[in-house]
Amino acid sequence: MTLNLLELATAIEKRLPELKELSIFQREYSELGKELIDQIGNKDFLEFSALLPPSPAGAIPILEGNEKEGNWRFIRKFKPEFESLVEAKNWAKTVLSGRAVGAVDGSQIYPGNALTLPLGMVNIGWYINYHDGHYELQHESSFLLPDELGYNPDSGVSLCREEAEVDKLIELLGRLNENDLVFLDGSLVLSFALHVFETERRRYVDAVLRLLQASEKTEGPFLAGYIDNSRATDISTMFSSLISIHLSSAGLKDAQRPSDASLISYGMQWGDRTAAFICARDDILNHYRQENRDYSRDIAFFYIKASHGGISRVEFPRRIVEEGKVGLLADIVRAQTIVGDGYPHALNRAHHEAVVSIDKREKFIGILRCLSERHDLGIGTSLKAVKKRI
Repeated sequence: MTLNLLELATAIEKRLPELKELSIFQREYSELGKELIDQIGNKDFLEFSALLPPSPAGAIPILEGNEKEGNWRFIRKFKPEFESLVEAKNWAKTVLSGRAVGAVDGSQIYPGNALTLPLGMVNIGWYINYHDGHYELQHESSFLLPDELGYNPDSGVSLCREEAEVDKLIELLGRLNENDLVFLDGSLVLSFALHVFETERRRYVDAVLRLLQASEKTEGPFLAGYIDNSRATDISTMFSSLISIHLSSAGLKDAQRPSDASLISYGMQWGDRTAAFICARDDILNHYRQENRDYSRDIAFFYIKASHGGISRVEFPRRIVEEGKVGLLADIVRAQTIVGDGYPHALNRAHHEAVVSIDKREKFIGILRCLSERHDLGIGTSLKAVKKRI
């Protein structure tokens, strides 16, 4: 049976009042963002900090390297104005010339119910452009057995993928040079791990901590997590008292926190970024602690308008802020999005190398069936899965 579009339209119609309420909030958040940027746009570091509670939650402002307090601004304007795409690409070429930019991404095949045994696969793709005429594009696949997948096999595959991506990122960090860049596709702050079993959470957190330790040890390449159209609420949390006042004056309850991107997009042109902030979420980051090292305030971020669409978030180790290299990192990100038509070129190449299509998943299951028959492995086929194909 195919999806009944009339039934779908009816289901949406029933929830129109809720959609309208959400729309009202979105408009208010847009107005709030305008007021907020107008209010803080010209404030220096001390003036900005004075607006915040004594112990800010969500995000903590920080000076970038030897930056003077009086020179600090929330929005950092991108000064070059390109007259043409050719000019933009020439600028990007200058920034990237002789600088290696790598990226790692992963994909997976979940066990699902096609087979009677939970078996999975992880495929890790990576790409490095040395910007000297040479590049590297490869992938590596791992076959996963039930004892590697744990109580929830699908969740186990996702965890194995995360660990495999981190292993490859650590390898690239060890191979590249100072001021090169390695992208990971996603966040260093794994808030979703709050909602998995404790043993899985520990492995997710341990993977990120291994990555942060490797970055700290090499003191070389930049490490950056790129989140396109981020829905994070760290800056929104930092300004929660101001947001509550605004919504109250508009006659609205503080029902949900607006995303950072919806607050800060006002007045940002292509290439503009925010100042750097320390991520200060008091949930998953409370787990980013070890006996001999506390990483709970070691992840920084900024937002950047790197395409003509939404606002993207870039996360990176705190040391990059303290070394005064955030501006250089932002330039590399801008250059990568110019080459990649709005999305970092290296991440796009790594993604296409990693992706496992539906067709490849069917072939994976077919290979397992053939091997099972040939070697009498006892890997059966789920009757439900067969019927779903009819």
